[in-house]
Amino acid sequence: MADSATPTVPGTPARTPHAAGTQDVPRTPETPDVLDALDAPDARASLAAAQAGLLAALVAGAGVPDGFDADRVRIQAHALVNKRSGSVASALPGLARTLGADFGRLFAAYAAGRPKPEGGSGADARAFAEWLEER
Repeated sequence: MADSATPTVPGTPARTPHAAGTQDVPRTPETPDVLDALDAPDARASLAAAQAGLLAALVAGAGVPDGFDADRVRIQAHALVNKRSGSVASALPGLARTLGADFGRLFAAYAAGRPKPEGGSGADARAFAEWLEER
């Protein structure tokens, strides 16, 4: 049963309104319980905690939360550090050139347990340079 705000296309499952982010999920006999569970406040809080834990594992070196594949999270975290190092190298090409082959290793050591600072890649580059000076 669809209203005028929720048009249906013949041959496709009906869509029904649900919690934020789930309104466009097609309703099938297999999905209603999952979508209804996302509407529960406890489920949202649990999901928010899992997302915060995952983010901390990806960018701040925190442990991998339960329910996530540790190897995949480690691989993605490594990829994010590599992406950050590329941005820092672009922001401070002279520093990257001076450090040469040691740049990647040193940046990884700097980035371990240290999320990207507010202010973007320029701020990250300045913080990395300061970190190098303090060593």
